[in-house]
Amino acid sequence: MEGANVAKVEVYNLVGQKVHEAEGKTVSIDAANWNKGIYLVNIIEQNGAVATKKLVVK
Repeated sequence: MEGANVAKVEVYNLVGQKVHEAEGKTVSIDAANWNKGIYLVNIIEQNGAVATKKLVVK
């Protein structure tokens, strides 16, 4: 995931537990060892805007 305005990426499971966090303009997420299921990814921009995406691990 790469973007000029990305400050931080947080990944949560559906119980609300944070399972991953990364900072920087280029963020790599390796979900190979995660449990199968749906995760919510918060993409936080430098201006404070937050975009939430769904990540499905099969």
